[in-house]
Amino acid sequence: MMDTARIEELRQEIGEDDLSLVLGIFAAEAEEVIARIGAGLSEAELGQAVHFLRSSALNIGFTALADQADSAVRLSEQAQSIARDLQDTLNVSMQQLGLAPPIAPSCEDPASAA
Repeated sequence: MMDTARIEELRQEIGEDDLSLVLGIFAAEAEEVIARIGAGLSEAELGQAVHFLRSSALNIGFTALADQADSAVRLSEQAQSIARDLQDTLNVSMQQLGLAPPIAPSCEDPASAA
């Protein structure tokens, strides 16, 4: 979905040539960010990348892209929650056998580890 009113507003404010330039720059930057997201990012990096993508997309009227970026944040949060739950279950299972639970740095919040 596109916010055609926002695109037209930009066209009126900056002109057709500059709008084409802005859209081209956005597309190049968005492709780079999407590639980085696809390659895998830390939680903090993902948050920054998605925020950039969402806010930039909204600024130029790309509402569907902004909505998908919001969905990516929610999925990331769900994955982190699932990983914590799995880690907790593993720890309980290990403790029931009288074994020390493993340490799982991938499930820890990097900010809390410092």
